[in-house]
Amino acid sequence: MRKRFSFFLLLSCCALMFSVLSCSDSGDTRKESSSYLEKHSAVFAQELDLKQLSKTKLIPAAKRASDNWIEYLTVKSEIERFGNYTLRDLIANRTTIAKAVERLQDSVNAPFQVIPVEARINVLFTKAKVLEQYAKRSKVDAAKIEELGQDIAQAFYNLNIQMNEVFYKRERNFHFDMDRRQDSILKTEQD
Repeated sequence: MRKRFSFFLLLSCCALMFSVLSCSDSGDTRKESSSYLEKHSAVFAQELDLKQLSKTKLIPAAKRASDNWIEYLTVKSEIERFGNYTLRDLIANRTTIAKAVERLQDSVNAPFQVIPVEARINVLFTKAKVLEQYAKRSKVDAAKIEELGQDIAQAFYNLNIQMNEVFYKRERNFHFDMDRRQDSILKTEQD
């Protein structure tokens, strides 16, 4: 009985020591990561450059359809904030961005439940997750962070293009249908 107790005590002490040592190792990684950012603070303080991106806004019909889509508006707000972001801000908000895009992916509104729009949301989600995973590294490249931020913004603008296309197609079909009806009216008048 006494041997069992001493063995249990020894085992407990070893487990406690192991957990203390493993916790201190992860703290060292965080310190190394933050010290890396501190050493390169000038590089990560530069603003995210979005000037070369082709920005697409929603047409009025698509805007009206997305006005009550809270998740879309949240992602739109995050992307608009990119204009004032530094690379450090992008790293700090990586999880918020990824979660906002994930919620967007899970809540596609009825007029936008078409394959091209869902595909663009999937691309946006993938880009946000790549940023989230890359920024977790202890040493990150500022140019890569900027590229990932630009990719996310461009993926959002490409999503806007697809959302606009939903309504362009409806408008084209409407005009085609009206032309066909007009032709049939003219044909009956001629007969």
